[in-house]
Amino acid sequence: MQKKLILFQSKRQNKQRNNFQQTHSSLDQVKNRLKQRRKQILSIKMCFQLYNEKVYLIQGFVSEMIDIQKRKA
Repeated sequence: MQKKLILFQSKRQNKQRNNFQQTHSSLDQVKNRLKQRRKQILSIKMCFQLYNEKVYLIQGFVSEMIDIQKRKA
């Protein structure tokens, strides 16, 4: 009886340990996915920032050209 109880307890402990390890590894996977997602978001933000700067430069160039045309007329 005592051996069966010890065997049962060790099986239960192994099961708990395995569950903990699986949970821990899945948490690591979630953390890694979050890191990748943050990197993607940062790169998208940088693309938008560069795009906005280009639009700003083009708007400035167009307004300068309009001013030059007005001066000539």
